Amino acid sequence: MHSEACARLDTQEPIAWIVATGNAPRREQVRVGEASYFSGLYVDEAGVLQRVAPALTAKDMVPSCTCCTHTFNGVRFGEDEAR
Repeated sequence: MHSEACARLDTQEPIAWIVATGNAPRREQVRVGEASYFSGLYVDEAGVLQRVAPALTAKDMVPSCTCCTHTFNGVRFGEDEAR
């Protein structure tokens, strides 16, 4: 899986941002850019890639400002529901 992800990226840095390795702290969500968030990932004891908080969805997220379009795993969140 790692080699497949690397083949789609111009640099491996995003993998290091999102996937906790070794004793690194596991984060439920990872901000990449100003308003884009992704699920935090880790590799379990069996070598399988897992989400840190599998139940976390865009509906659970709160935007940090009203001027940006915020996304979680590509899904918008925090939009004014009165629209």
